Amino acid sequence: MKYLFRTVAAVALSFVIIFTPAYAIPKTTNLKNFPVESQKYDDVLTLWHIDSFEGGVGSRGDFLSDVLADYSKNGIHTLVSSYSVEGAKESLKTHTPDMISFGIGCDFVAGVAEKLPYGGFLGGEINGAVYAVPWCRGGYFLISEKGINRPIEALIVSKGKYNNPLIAAYYSKIEYGKVETAEPLNAYTEYLKGGKVLLGTQRDIWRLTARGKSFVAEPIEDFCDLYQYVAITTTDERKYEKCVSIVEYLTTLGDKVNKTGMFSASGNYYDGELGKYDIFKTGYTFSPFLSADIIEAISEENDISKMAEKAGESVKYIK
Repeated sequence: MKYLFRTVAAVALSFVIIFTPAYAIPKTTNLKNFPVESQKYDDVLTLWHIDSFEGGVGSRGDFLSDVLADYSKNGIHTLVSSYSVEGAKESLKTHTPDMISFGIGCDFVAGVAEKLPYGGFLGGEINGAVYAVPWCRGGYFLISEKGINRPIEALIVSKGKYNNPLIAAYYSKIEYGKVETAEPLNAYTEYLKGGKVLLGTQRDIWRLTARGKSFVAEPIEDFCDLYQYVAITTTDERKYEKCVSIVEYLTTLGDKVNKTGMFSASGNYYDGELGKYDIFKTGYTFSPFLSADIIEAISEENDISKMAEKAGESVKYIK
């Protein structure tokens, strides 16, 4: 499998969606909380949502529950449950849902994902077939108090367990002096002390906005691994067709996704600092099926160029 993929400029999938008011499904919950009289809900689909990177505002799982409660086609209803990466991996040993919403670091989804009946995004490909498409995404930004002078003397990098912001820095050819990485909240706190530029995400922009801080954000668009994908995992043919309609719906939500503080897979519907980001300029991403072990090996380096080499010997895995 190739690990670093060329994305398609037109990320949005072209679908015509017809929908009617839906039955209200509870927000993200455990399957055991579903009504006992389940025989009345034969057409209920199950979707597991997994957070593997920081979002924007609120819960992506709750958002999915809300929008899918608003969607119904031929009596389709969807029950959304939220999991950690580790929890989902363990639960898959005994049970498989109908769909999974996931990000990078969830390589185990490849073992249960079914082939989708369309193309549209190379990041979700395995051997030429598409197994997952993004329904929302984040983005990387250089954040400073008053603007950025080049080269950057001190760069603090917000680094989650599974994301690789220094690859974004590498492809954007950022010139820097001293660079250090920290977990997202720690990096944000260090930035607030002053004197450093933050290589962060949409989440940091929302943090600063909520705090009433003045700042300037410069988009880093060439590389992004902050994609939230959706895959169909049911092997039931009847359910599969219904899952396809759900996937089509999720990939065409447009500005509804703004409620999550994330970007829609179909475009940027924000103003202000977030509005600067052009999602169609993103040229490279990692496969969401990249193993967690490889991600950790890549992340061992603090040096941008060395990390890029570990990300597939620089250009080797670019498609």
